[in-house]
Amino acid sequence: MLRGKSERRSQGTMKYMLILAAVLLIAAVVIYHVTRPSFPAIAVTAAKVDNTIVIEVTAGEIAANEWQYSVSDTSGSYNWADGAEALYSPSVSLGTYAAGI
Repeated sequence: MLRGKSERRSQGTMKYMLILAAVLLIAAVVIYHVTRPSFPAIAVTAAKVDNTIVIEVTAGEIAANEWQYSVSDTSGSYNWADGAEALYSPSVSLGTYAAGI
């Protein structure tokens, strides 16, 4: 079976279109990964020891004044404060609070 010029030309065009689609897809993935926001990876748990709140850091760290916390005994009522200490392993104390909070 012989192929005409028109059929070969359309196959060549299709190859270029597929290559262009692949290049655009790769470029989109690269741009997404370069421009996405980067948040610090950290794992913490909170514990109450007597009237002191302790944040136990199991992985990662955040510099002082780069994180915030809120202590409240009322659901939905938040007063955010900057973390004055660096948040790093093994733990950071938020200070002593009145009983019941």
